[in-house]
Formats: sequence, C-alpha cells, structure tokens
Amino acid sequence: MQDLCRKHGLSSPTFYKWKAKYGGMDVSEARCLKGLEDENAKLKRTPADAMLDNVALKDLLGKMVTPAAHREAVAYLQPTYKMSQRRACRVIGTDRTSVRYQAMRPDDGFLRERLGSCPSTTPAQNARLGVETTTSNDRTPSSVG
Repeated sequence: MQDLCRKHGLSSPTFYKWKAKYGGMDVSEARCLKGLEDENAKLKRTPADAMLDNVALKDLLGKMVTPAAHREAVAYLQPTYKMSQRRACRVIGTDRTSVRYQAMRPDDGFLRERLGSCPSTTPAQNARLGVETTTSNDRTPSSVG
C-alpha cells in the first residue's frame, strides 16, 4: 500500500482520509459529491461578496451623477476593496465603457481665453464655458465724476 501511495505521490494519511470519505462510492457518486461540495463552497462565498459590495457602497455615500464621478468611484473601489473594474462598475451601477472612456478632444484653452475676453459674453455664459473672468472695480473716487 505504501508503494502505491509513493507511486502516485500521496502520503499515507491522505490515502486513508480519501478512503474514509470515498471508500464505498462508485466513480459517478464521487463526482456528484465533488460537484455538490463545489456548489456549496460557491454558495458560501455569495453572502460574503454581497456584504463586501454593501460595505463599499456605504463607503462611497453620496450621489454620483456625472460619468467623471463614476470614474473616480471605480478608481477608489478597485485598490481599496481589491475589486476588479467589472465588479466595481456593477456595485455602483454604471457601464464599464463610461469608466474606460478617454476624451479625445483637442485642447481648447486658446479658444476659451478668446471667449473670456469677448465683451458680449455674460458671466453665466463664461461659467458654462469654463472661462474664468476677472471683475475689476475701476471706480475710484478720482474716476467718478
């Protein structure tokens, strides 16, 4: 018996453990038992995964409306909770394509500067365009008059 164990690379305690577990079974019954054990292990992992998802959501606590906020949330969840990108997107309820999106627009800083200096734009239009305007109070006592 020890020669047989040595030939197949197992120890005697392992052999006796397997013999006690699978001793009176057919091959099909052993396969069925192994499948049930795998399914049981999977079912035990499911609540733990759900609990981790809940903890991650509670950690974010806030409304994420914009795609940029979704990208930031996914970027936070991945290293913090060791989640894949797919799972982090599922947790926050966003599509993975919006997280992987990279803007391909050219830099329009020059255009924003020109629009900001244009006198016909209102402060609300400047804010919508992302242009900072400076307000100058040129009214000094000497200029009033």
